[in-house]
This record gives sequence, C-alpha cells and structure tokens, in this order.
Amino acid sequence: MDDEGSRRARGGRRIPWRQAERRMDLPLSGRDDRESIPAGRHPARKMDHHAAGRRRKRRVLLGGKQIRGLDRAQIGRNRYRGILGERRARRDRIPPLACMNPDEPMNQRRNEMRTLMITLFLALLAASPAHADETSVMVLEGTTAAPYDNGQFAVLDSRRGWDTARWEEWQSTAKPDEQPPIEAYGAIAWAPIGPDGAFRLEIAVDQPRVATFAVIGAKTADGNTFTPNKQGNNFIMEPGELKLRMIRHDYSEITGGHYNDAVFNSWRLSKEYIKAQADAEQARADHDQAQAKIGDEVLPGDDPREQSRRRLWDRMVESNMLTIRLQEEGMSKVALTHPDPLARRFAIEASWIVGPWMNDALHSLAKLTPDDPWVVNRLAPATNVITINALQEGDSIVDFTGETLDGVEVRLADVQSENRLVLVEFWASWCGPCRVEIPHMKQAYSRFRDKGFEIVSFTLDDEREDWEEASAEENMPWIDIGMGYETEVARAYSLKNRGIPLNYLVDSGTGTIVAANLRQHKLDEKLEELLD
Repeated sequence: MDDEGSRRARGGRRIPWRQAERRMDLPLSGRDDRESIPAGRHPARKMDHHAAGRRRKRRVLLGGKQIRGLDRAQIGRNRYRGILGERRARRDRIPPLACMNPDEPMNQRRNEMRTLMITLFLALLAASPAHADETSVMVLEGTTAAPYDNGQFAVLDSRRGWDTARWEEWQSTAKPDEQPPIEAYGAIAWAPIGPDGAFRLEIAVDQPRVATFAVIGAKTADGNTFTPNKQGNNFIMEPGELKLRMIRHDYSEITGGHYNDAVFNSWRLSKEYIKAQADAEQARADHDQAQAKIGDEVLPGDDPREQSRRRLWDRMVESNMLTIRLQEEGMSKVALTHPDPLARRFAIEASWIVGPWMNDALHSLAKLTPDDPWVVNRLAPATNVITINALQEGDSIVDFTGETLDGVEVRLADVQSENRLVLVEFWASWCGPCRVEIPHMKQAYSRFRDKGFEIVSFTLDDEREDWEEASAEENMPWIDIGMGYETEVARAYSLKNRGIPLNYLVDSGTGTIVAANLRQHKLDEKLEELLD
C-alpha cells in the first residue's frame, strides 16, 4: 500500500514535489502537492534504516541550488529534470509567433512551428536561383594540344545531328575554301582553342544526356582544314566540372561527373586497359616511323623494309583489337549489370562498338524501365532484327543495291559481272580503324585495278553531310555508296549486331566469299595469289 503512512514508514526526510522543483528551478510537474520524494534511496527500493543513517550526506548542485541527501538514482533523475527545466524555461522565453495562439497547449504550438519552418525552408530551397544555377551548369575544360592547337572545341547534340537547313544554306552560297558555319554541325556550345590547346566552356544542362564533342575548323601547318571527327568522342553531358584531355583526334579522356565515371571511367581507368592503350600507342608510333621511312614507295613483299613494316602493322592491329575488346567488355558490363538504369541506357547509347550484347542490354533495361520512351523506341526494331551467322569463306555473298552521292544506283551483282574479284567494304566517317585502312586500299586498288579488281564501299553514316565530307577528304577512287544502319543492306548483313570495319573479298565467277576482313599486307597477299 502506497498511502502517506506507508511512505513515512520507509524513513528518510521528505521533500514535497513542488518544493523540490522550486529549489531546483524546475517547472511545475503537474503532480499533486501531497506527493513527495524521500531524501534517501529510491522510494521503490527497500532500505535498511540503520544503514541509511550511517550514509554520508551528499551535496549535489542542480540548477544552481544545493540539494542534500539524494542517492545516485535520484541525483540522475533530478539532474535530467534540471536540464529539461532549463530547456523549457528558455523555450518559454521565446515569444510565440503572431499566427499562434499563446493559450494553446505548448506541444501543439511546437508542432505547428516545426511544420511552418520546414515548409518555409523547402520553399526557399526550391526558389533559390543560386541552387538552380549550381545544379544546371556543366563546366568543361581541358586541352587538345596533342592533335590540335587551333580551331573551335564544340559540343554536339547527338540526338539532333547536323543542321540540314543551315548546311544547305551554306552550300548554296559558299565561296571556295569557305568553311561551313559551326551551327551547321549541330553544335550547341563551342569555345576557341588557344595556342596551347586549352579551352573552356559552360553549358546549361537540364538533365544528363549523351553528347559528342569535336574540333571544328582546325587547320594543319600547311593550311589544310581537319575534318571534324566524332568517332569515340561520346560523353555524358551532366552538371558539374569535367576535365578533358585529347590524346588523339579519335581518343580522349574525361574525368568528373557521376555518369561519366560510371559509364566510361569504371573500365577506362583499370590497369589492364591503361596498359593495353599504352602498348597500342607505342605500336602505332613504331609503325608510323617505319612507314615514314618508306614513304609512298610500293615495296615488294620480300623486301626487308616491307617485311619489317608488316610485322609492325600486325603488332599494331593486334594491340588495337585488344583495346577495342576491352572497350566492348567495359561498356557491355555497364549496360548489363549497373544498378542505375540511366547508366545502363547511357552505355548503350554512347557505345560506338555494336554487338549482340546490345539487344540483351535493351531487353534487360526494358524490364527495369518498361515505360521509358527511349527504350521502347529502340526495343521494337531490335526485336525484329534477324541475326544471321557471320559470313565466312565459302559462303555466298548477299546481293544488295545502293546509291552514290550523285544519286546513281549501283547493284553489287552488276559490279561482279564486270570484274574478277570484288572487295565489299563496310565503313563510316566516324570509324577510325576504317579510315586508317583507306590509304593502303588505294595502293592495292591502283596496283590491281587493271587485273579485274574492284572495291564497293558502303557507308553506315546516318548523316549525309558526314559521308560527303569524309568521302571528299579521302578521295576514294572506287565505288562509294550508302547509307545508314536503317537500310536493307545493313539489315541483310546484321550490321547492328557487328562491328566495323568489315569486308568480304568475293570471287565474281562463283559469287562466293574467298576471304574476310583482309587488312594491309593480308589483302596484298590474297590479291597476288588470285590475280598475279
């Protein structure tokens, strides 16, 4: 029983609750004035009165007052009440907001004030111009000193392509040697490249997306203008600070940005890829040095200089194929396994290397984001693509028809009927390895043309302007037709699921493939075998 008598029987000097609260500067607790606490041990615990009498009185300073005779449990409880009392006192000294009724209970007033403050904070955050600017601007700076020291560094919207109207307007009024306006290339932002190769530009970005960069209007030492190259120059345009270092016209490194790191740098900064890239650069330099010593001279296959050059070429091709394989493995891994669906989409969209993994990645992404219009638009044609086995030696070539830049229709079967051997070459202006082959193909064409050898190039460029510029620069003397991935030719050869460059050497007499993917001296050796 916990009546007044039983509490007195437990012993100890009594301090009424309200008196104790006043002595500790505590607010009124709301308990009845008759309730009190013992000055000894906790009232719920039994205590030996003789032991209690022998205990040394304690002095505790709480709330600026001295309280005697409290045990450890009561000290802790009273210390908490003292701190709480001080907080309540400070809170009560704060004048209520004008919109609040001072007579309302304090808990209700506190909740209303908390809600109001949160609402005001969110409103200010949403309306803050500084916050909007900080999250919607991309700063891109870097250097192009290795390949370029002049011209304009431009960012192109990969979704828009070239501005056909501006291009046609320029063509109708262009003077000799006059360059097209930078807007005709579909540039959304550009900045001049300084003599040291440095540039810097700022772009407003509403949301991350894939873009392309290129150097436009750059000139060589002898006054020739570089053709803008977009192959391998995709990146993610996103808010933040990005750093770019252009190593070659078709190879650059970009650091900074969440999605750039996820899509590209997750594999590009690996030790394996860095080593492979360094080996490829060295192999390229060794071959170029050997080729410079030979010049334009056509050497017989048994010449020691030609044999040395061919060995260096084979090493360069092998090292380049390794870097391409690592690129494909890196991009496909992101597209198939990254936890962020947007990173997967960017990997598919930004990859210039196509393969069967793209269809798998699209179907996997469709399960995560079935309502994404970008995924839906690309999944339908990908589902309808009939993948054929890679054509091999001994298979029959698939006939097709295409148009030249002048609008002349050319059928492969007609070309076969007029020549002994026909090389069918699939290429594109943005394909660096494709264009590296063209100078040697010219040598082979000049050497074997009169012996019944012809070349038919089919471009996979989607923009006619890209095809026109690349063809004019390369000045290819053979049949040049196109164009695009959405043609019957591309579907017949399943080119969306395979990479380029890709070629087939066809025996016109039988219509069968005698070799595939012949490069450099491999092409020479096969032509010598069949035509000499």
